[in-house]
Amino acid sequence: MNDEFSVYQFFKDDLGYECVGQHVSSEAAVRLFKRFTNSVAAQMGVVIRVIITDDGDFCNMEWKFGEGVTFPVMGKRSG
Repeated sequence: MNDEFSVYQFFKDDLGYECVGQHVSSEAAVRLFKRFTNSVAAQMGVVIRVIITDDGDFCNMEWKFGEGVTFPVMGKRSG
């Protein structure tokens, strides 16, 4: 793994998705994530989901319209 990330935004009503950043650093991925989750389209519900995936295609962060950041789960740790 090369520590590269991709950022995708998904649109409502099965309009598909768009890769808005590919093979970027973790810092750049988080900046893009924040940009697209705070966009007018996201606030209006045109964009319904934004994710960051790593080079192994694992989801590292997820935002959903009406819910906010759903992954990773924020809150109390057990243990």
